[in-house]
Amino acid sequence: ARIREAGGTPVPFPVLEIVELGNDSALDARIDALDEETYAVFISANAARIGLKRFLARRSLPLDLTLFAVGPSTAAALEALGANRVVVPHDGFDSEALLRLPQMQRVAGKPVIVFRGRGGRETLKEALTARGARVAAEFGLRAYIAMSWLLAMAAIRSNFKRHAGMRLVNNLACAFGVALSTRGLP
Repeated sequence: ARIREAGGTPVPFPVLEIVELGNDSALDARIDALDEETYAVFISANAARIGLKRFLARRSLPLDLTLFAVGPSTAAALEALGANRVVVPHDGFDSEALLRLPQMQRVAGKPVIVFRGRGGRETLKEALTARGARVAAEFGLRAYIAMSWLLAMAAIRSNFKRHAGMRLVNNLACAFGVALSTRGLP
């Protein structure tokens, strides 16, 4: 909306591409070993979709398995795949909010599997390990810079005239609430 308000035309394209990692025998072994005592934590909606699909391709969910979602979008992704015991923090949507949950205070000796992407923060794993949990942070997905983003940046750099390129940069900046000077632009 802000791009249109600034006189621009938005051109939506993905900046990141989320892909499932291929054969991951360590993740599969962890899934096979899960039981009702395990906490399964999902760090994003993408981790939920990819991780739980992989889980369900191998086995059914244990009836008493407690799933934790970092926020409502992650919980919705889990519930869309049939999960019915999803705990979501209500005072924030990040690792710190998950760590404040009462269930995450008494984890000594408890097995915890964290479904996440490569390159994420270690906050949750480190804090739960310090509390005595047996944590496995498994990587079911990876984010890459989408080819469409790279192509768009190449087009801006090589094909747009200076003023047209500045207008595009200004429109992008307005979308993020940053005002750039348009002095001297037609």
